[in-house]
Amino acid sequence: MSERKSEISAKSRKRKRRRRRGLRIFLDILLFLTATIVSLALVFQLKQVKVEGNVHNTSDEVLTLVRQCPAEDNTLLTALMNNGRTFPDEGFISSFKVRITSVSSVTVTVVEKRLVGVLRDNGTYWYFDGGGIMQARSSTLKGGDGIPYVTGLDPNAEIVIGEKLPCARLKKKLTMLSSLRERIDQGLDTPDSAAFSKDGALTLTYGDVSVKLGDGSHIDLRLAKLADILPILERDDYSGTLHLEQYDGTQKNIVFKKNEI
Repeated sequence: MSERKSEISAKSRKRKRRRRRGLRIFLDILLFLTATIVSLALVFQLKQVKVEGNVHNTSDEVLTLVRQCPAEDNTLLTALMNNGRTFPDEGFISSFKVRITSVSSVTVTVVEKRLVGVLRDNGTYWYFDGGGIMQARSSTLKGGDGIPYVTGLDPNAEIVIGEKLPCARLKKKLTMLSSLRERIDQGLDTPDSAAFSKDGALTLTYGDVSVKLGDGSHIDLRLAKLADILPILERDDYSGTLHLEQYDGTQKNIVFKKNEI
């Protein structure tokens, strides 16, 4: 009987030692994690945020969005919580890409929404994407962003952010504008204006040069030919109209009528 009690007592002592050992391991891990967090907080103190890639939003506006992060003073957490953030309802901004450049600085690269045109309605400039969805608006028109200023769309209802542009025969016009934006991204100068006539034909204006592109057929071929010819017209200071509305890639001669507006 005494041997049985002795055996039970030994097992009990072993269990207690195991519990104490497990508690020490847990406390050691907790202490290590606490020390690590404190060290990271002390070392990675954010002091500088560089903003790049922004065209329509000021750096201060971007920084306001970055600082919505609850740990805005920590380099690691700021980068972690902002990298890949998307902004479906934040006007021109699509997302952020964030990289750590030092223990105290990060660089935020702004990825803006790919917009194919901007139009003016009731004193406001409205920006839309390739699907015709109104993405942003502004009280002023900003240049140098590769977004054509479009006329002749003539909205037939109120324009609303997040909704499709209310315009007749919109699909075909959007196809033409998307092709134009793609060619601009490849190096074609942004036109001063892109005007649709009542029958849906598109005319681009570059200073004193007008470019007739027609109703949308062979639009990619016509824009490619324009990209070849426009630098020559601009270099020699031509004034007139370049007729590409019949161009289908087979013609050897292109018609340019000087002084024709």
